[in-house]
Amino acid sequence: MSTGGLSRPVTWLRAARASIDKWASRRLHVVMRTLDGSTGFVLFGGFNARHRFATLYFPTGAATRTNVVVHRAATADDCRSLLDRYGLIVFCGNSAPRELTPELLSLPLSVDMEMPTPTVLEGPTASWSRSAKANIARVKRSGFGFDIATGEEWVDEFYERMFRPAMHNRHLAEARLESRRTLTRYAKAAGSELLRILDGERYVAGSVNRSTPDGYQLYKLGNLNGDEQLLKRGVVSAMYWFNFQRAAALGHQRLLLGSVAPFLEDGVLVYKAYWGARLSRNSRRFSEFHLLLEPSHPACRRFLHANSAVTTGVNRDAIVFSSRTPDDFDFSSDFLGDIKRWYVWRDRPAAVPEVRSEEVPQRLRRWVTLHQSLAAPSRGHRQSR
Repeated sequence: MSTGGLSRPVTWLRAARASIDKWASRRLHVVMRTLDGSTGFVLFGGFNARHRFATLYFPTGAATRTNVVVHRAATADDCRSLLDRYGLIVFCGNSAPRELTPELLSLPLSVDMEMPTPTVLEGPTASWSRSAKANIARVKRSGFGFDIATGEEWVDEFYERMFRPAMHNRHLAEARLESRRTLTRYAKAAGSELLRILDGERYVAGSVNRSTPDGYQLYKLGNLNGDEQLLKRGVVSAMYWFNFQRAAALGHQRLLLGSVAPFLEDGVLVYKAYWGARLSRNSRRFSEFHLLLEPSHPACRRFLHANSAVTTGVNRDAIVFSSRTPDDFDFSSDFLGDIKRWYVWRDRPAAVPEVRSEEVPQRLRRWVTLHQSLAAPSRGHRQSR
């Protein structure tokens, strides 16, 4: 039976939507400001991303307001004028004027993390950091256990009682949930299972995982009603600890720990790194934001000093832009070894750029210096965290 009659309307609708999106991305922008108007940023080509950048750009707890501005097609000069006022413009998708391309810093939506499956889980030869050992001890004190559920019967309960409340509690306005249907499709896939965390006989948390040719993949986590007391007792650590055991029992050599925000200060990134996770060499290609930055602007300076951005440079190398040096972070030498170049923000622009690499936007080259110590041979002290 021919489906040509159905496909033509679908194709037309997609083309119409793309045309509307393209028009809106150039003729609308969002301004998000604190109520006193002292700090703000501009967003082109999106709306939901305002929550993410509000968290990063505004002082903690600042009350904000959002305005949508309609205008003629935005030019590069229009954008630079807005930049002088606010210090940051975020472009989603391809909403930036083409002339600005050499000036934009690309920032992935997320970065993937992974780690080798531990070959020794306990005892004097186990290579856990201090933080990981403390988490393992807390799991044992709490008395958590686990079992495995397969099939798809577990989806409704996990979605309603574990995943959805945990995501809302953790991400608030920024929470973006996969649908129940998507989770059901994942549950039906070969190798999928639910690792359930048990507190005695009570099911209190779960980790949706899958055996893949690349490793044991952690997909979604959740705990009962997002309960804070369970978190304080170490239920998330229990999920990781039992996932390590499960991956080892299944014979996997790697754990794929999912994606995190691309900032070295991100709490989830730091937590996974303490277990031994590293930036994935084969990270998925996430969509990107494109940032137009003015480092001389006070709000932008605060943003750059507070957030060390992990992004992709030439040859798809992992690179960092930070106000700090690698020695200021408590990461392992393995983690730092995955970062090929580390750019440090200067307090003042150099008269002549020290950096000329194409991976650094033209307008930022006078504002950074290339840190040279990533390849330093002695970082053994970091292994005893």
